[in-house]
Amino acid sequence: MSEIVQIDKHAIVSRIDHFNKAWNDKDLGSLSKLLDKEVVYSYPVIKIGFINFPGKVIEGEFKLLKFWKKVFEKFDSIQEDKEIIEIKIDGDAIIVICDAHNHGLQLSCKLIIQLNSELLITNIAFTEVIKYNADEDLSVLSLLIKQFRLRFFSN
Repeated sequence: MSEIVQIDKHAIVSRIDHFNKAWNDKDLGSLSKLLDKEVVYSYPVIKIGFINFPGKVIEGEFKLLKFWKKVFEKFDSIQEDKEIIEIKIDGDAIIVICDAHNHGLQLSCKLIIQLNSELLITNIAFTEVIKYNADEDLSVLSLLIKQFRLRFFSN
């Protein structure tokens, strides 16, 4: 891979839009075409008092698609919008920083997507969970309550 000299923002925005549509459609076939074979997916540890819900790091396209399949089977409210905040180049990588909004769970998080020169996703990292359309931290307890309500009391 050669160093990225020029950036085609339209192509990058289009790639993120395609990723978002495939995610919302729960289309694992389309998602697989957007991922590098050695993609890394991660999200941080969530802490409630003395209890830690472990963060997760998944390495490899196959393992990630398997994980997403389980997520899609478990949660109907996985529809998201990804709003691009910044696009920058870091050596051979294109870094796309987004706010990801999950409307079903009424929450947002910061998301960093890294692309290679072929515009394949090499890294997906969630950093912090925030309230929907706000910049303050969301209580993990309220997040769990929302998930419980959606799972057991929604039509």
